[in-house]
Amino acid sequence: MTLSLARLGLMGGVESGKLQHIETKTASNTSAFDFTSLGSHKAHLLTLDDFQCSTTTTRYIYMRVSTDGGSSFETGSNYSRSWQRVQTNGSNVNEIRSLTETSMTNFGSIDSNDSVLSSKIYIYNITSATARTAVTFQSWNPVGSYMYYGMFMVNLTEAHNAFRIFPSGDAFATGRAKLYGISS
Repeated sequence: MTLSLARLGLMGGVESGKLQHIETKTASNTSAFDFTSLGSHKAHLLTLDDFQCSTTTTRYIYMRVSTDGGSSFETGSNYSRSWQRVQTNGSNVNEIRSLTETSMTNFGSIDSNDSVLSSKIYIYNITSATARTAVTFQSWNPVGSYMYYGMFMVNLTEAHNAFRIFPSGDAFATGRAKLYGISS
């Protein structure tokens, strides 16, 4: 009986797995987005919708974490990655693995002024002092016809209280980033 009442929302509290909107940011020639209000969630979802850069040169989306509320971001070789890029016609498949990166590199590419990138990024344990931060993602660029998916790990066991996303050069001309906490 208690489980049924909880599912109906009659027991109070927040239902496990529910998304709680934290913040939305909109790009307009923006060099970076800093997310500094993470709450106490064990997991987060970051959505990137319709991102474009202000140049025709290929740009990639990066991410770094912070332990001081966003005053500075971890730039040491403390990030690991494993991901794949697949061209939708199957002609180009790249698999990248690395244990020493200075940021979480390449959530996807923005290839031209007509190119857009959208991504779903799950962030785990970012606020935990006893577990490493892990990030999984899937991204797509319908103009460039690329799909990206993979995982990043922060090779430090420390609580982070902010993170930054930024392009490999120039600025985000357009796009919208939404951060959600996932209740546990």
